Amino acid sequence: MDDGAFSRSGQKSKIGFTGLAIGALYWVVESCVEAALSGETGFLAAMFRPGARELTERAIVLGMLVPVAMLLQSRAMSRVARLLEDYRKRIGVVARVGSAFVSFDDEEAYARALQAVLETTLSKHGILGYIGGNGDLVCASITRDVWRQCEVPDRPTAFKPDAWGGLWGRALREKRTFYSNEPSRVPAGHIPVSRNLATPVVHNGAVIGLLHVANKPTDYDEKDVGLLEAVAEHIAPILHARLTADTQREACRAAEAELGKLARSHTQLEQTNLRLVEFDRMKSDFLSNVSHELRTPLAAVRAYAESLLEYEIPKEQSRSFLRIILQQSERLTSVLDDLLDLAKIEAGELKLTLEPLEVADAADAAVGSVKPLADGKQIQLSLGTPAAEWSVVADEQRLVQVLVNILNNAVKFTGPGGLVTLSFTPASDAAGTAASAAAPATHLRMTVTDSGEGIPSEDLDRVFDKFKQVADKTKGKRSGTGLGLAICKELVSLMGGRIWAESTVGRGSSFHFTIPLAAGPQPATEETLERETAGVAA
Repeated sequence: MDDGAFSRSGQKSKIGFTGLAIGALYWVVESCVEAALSGETGFLAAMFRPGARELTERAIVLGMLVPVAMLLQSRAMSRVARLLEDYRKRIGVVARVGSAFVSFDDEEAYARALQAVLETTLSKHGILGYIGGNGDLVCASITRDVWRQCEVPDRPTAFKPDAWGGLWGRALREKRTFYSNEPSRVPAGHIPVSRNLATPVVHNGAVIGLLHVANKPTDYDEKDVGLLEAVAEHIAPILHARLTADTQREACRAAEAELGKLARSHTQLEQTNLRLVEFDRMKSDFLSNVSHELRTPLAAVRAYAESLLEYEIPKEQSRSFLRIILQQSERLTSVLDDLLDLAKIEAGELKLTLEPLEVADAADAAVGSVKPLADGKQIQLSLGTPAAEWSVVADEQRLVQVLVNILNNAVKFTGPGGLVTLSFTPASDAAGTAASAAAPATHLRMTVTDSGEGIPSEDLDRVFDKFKQVADKTKGKRSGTGLGLAICKELVSLMGGRIWAESTVGRGSSFHFTIPLAAGPQPATEETLERETAGVAA
């Protein structure tokens, strides 16, 4: 590929030598002419014909010298004109390239600089590239029609040192200018290269870039070499300053990004720390409440059991004591069940048996369990009647557990004389979107609504968190273990549904959850009749 390539290394400039030779010859001719005109025929005779003294011979010599002198002077002037034109071209292209780098940003600067070089060297194609921070040659600007015509796979614009090939690769490795006017071997799919010229851009002895032009209609010569080297020499400090600035900007951006990461990490750590503090506080509250929830019923059981053993208690009073003992033992069982469920959930060992079941049966069982608590606070329980065809796929025991837990919470946070309702709505998805003719029901949404004090917005998003409790404003304190709703959330999720809450302080709360229907999509029908719990029990 490099046969016929020429190098500028080690050659001395011919311009000065040629000028010196022309000047010397011109001086000799001019001296001869002046000697002839002043009558110093001996000088002329000594130079051209020793011993000649005749006037005729001197005239012949002068007649020969004057045209020669005029010819030499004419050629010298033409040579000087050509040199001036070459310098003018160099200055012009150097000025255009320098202006491009000073006036424009990256891509535009490289494109304008390359275009100036191509126009001056009459080349069709070219590359202006720089050496990146990793040592690769990055082709910042490539003649556009080359890119359109090339069918090289992936069309790389960066080349690692081991891929530097051809004339330009040799120029980069040897830090010298090379040119060839012979066709070059190129990769498959690349446009043909008939002639090319490559000059490295060197700054302080290090190669920092490349100027490569190709496919000039005529051969490249020393004029082209001188012009390209002048451009490379001029842009070397500018390109070095630009690359240094780019490196510094990249370093600044990297530092800013790292500082941003550190700031975000610091913020995240602070947030995590706050959550850990809150979690620790919630855990302490949980342990305190669990201790209370265990100690209170145990104390009651012990007290009534001791009374039955130590005293003669009338039969009716004894039965009352036994009912209290039973209630407190059930309370203990509930707390222990919550703890066991939480442990199974945390270990991923909670298993459910999902099968079709009637919603009405689960609803009746849940309401019946909560009714004594509601009656004790004179709270009215209202139960909507689910349509006969509404059969869901769920674990019956766990579905009743979810309903009981939510109903218990509603009764607990509703004042005496309040109202708690359980209603059913067909939904087209697990998110609870209402079903329609265009979107048949695939889930059943169950909603428990109370007329209590409501939940503050800052607590609403976290009521399903473990250990999270909301103060019971009817008692002025927190109650329960804080596990019930967290367990409900896990159970609903395992049954293929979703649970969420809505509330307005002072106007009550609504807890919704969805369960998949058993028989696939159902028509969007709903029975809104409600009945009193007492009526259901009857």
